[in-house]
Amino acid sequence: MDTEHTDQGLIVMAGSARAVRAATKIMLAGALALVVSCLPAAAAMAHAGALARPATAAVAPGAVLKPGEQLQPGQFLQSANGRYKLAQQNDGNLVLSAGGVVLWASRTAGYPGAVTAMQEDGNVVVSRADRPVWSTNTSGYPGAVLAVYDDGNLVIKRGDTMVWSRHMAVGRLESGRVLESDDMVVSPNRLFTLYQQNDGNLVLLKGTRALWSSGTGGSYYAAAAMQEDGNLVISSRSGHLLWASGTDRHPGAFLAVQDDGNAVIYHGGTALWSTGTAGSRRR
Repeated sequence: MDTEHTDQGLIVMAGSARAVRAATKIMLAGALALVVSCLPAAAAMAHAGALARPATAAVAPGAVLKPGEQLQPGQFLQSANGRYKLAQQNDGNLVLSAGGVVLWASRTAGYPGAVTAMQEDGNVVVSRADRPVWSTNTSGYPGAVLAVYDDGNLVIKRGDTMVWSRHMAVGRLESGRVLESDDMVVSPNRLFTLYQQNDGNLVLLKGTRALWSSGTGGSYYAAAAMQEDGNLVISSRSGHLLWASGTDRHPGAFLAVQDDGNAVIYHGGTALWSTGTAGSRRR
């Protein structure tokens, strides 16, 4: 697909006040500019730190996993209002649900006996036999806790700073992951955000300025999926294909939002597609 120029991106943003508000909220929330490496989600040594979404309820006993604590198979956290449950399943999957409806999962089924640990360094890690299979990539925040909020959000928080939420990925969108409306991927340095607007447009932002967009506005509540075949696609709520990167036949490929302002699909170390916005950090 052709990449839009920056001035075209500005036009996109001018017609999307929601994206401006979302980006402004990210900036004003006190996002930290950290220089860290993008590592696979299964690697528990990556660093990340930024404010995600503001909390709407206080953490209560039973809703928090504290530093050094673990969820063993069959154990769970529950929000103070009792509506939301984060359970460590026997199959290894960490699942947030409400009334039996799955809201979020670590996608680690297939690792029976796995446990979830809130590490002292601020990283949440799902591991089996001491081998990490998934993490939030948020080490560097000692004393942080994992909390289930009354609004259904799942967050890592240290003091008044949100480090991670279930609506945000840091650095990359892994194979098989989906960006629903208002979900985002932030660059490790927190300068750039790939944001799935609820009008259907997928927009790469620097602050409130659009650098690139998919041009799919008008299809409300569309979602962007990094498919397991390597193709990044945006589909309508009814499943109609709106846009695709054309990078299928590359299973395991992932999308990285880089510190230089470029969003790139990689298969191993080979770049398959990009927004063509490298160097935006200097603009």
